[in-house]
Amino acid sequence: MSPDEKQICEIKGCDNEVARSIATKNIIKNLPELKVDDEKKKRTHICKDHYKAFKKATKEERELDRLGR
Repeated sequence: MSPDEKQICEIKGCDNEVARSIATKNIIKNLPELKVDDEKKKRTHICKDHYKAFKKATKEERELDRLGR
């Protein structure tokens, strides 16, 4: 891949540009309705919209982690 090419979100059916990468197992665990292109990869590149959905789905868990459970 050349530096000029833009990466595409690895969620099936999405053609948006990549914003972040997240551990694939976290996406599968917290957002089972999203289908990842390759579930064997350690990390999945996702777009801004899917990252926002991931953050919303994991908000309570992240707050508990910050409080030390």
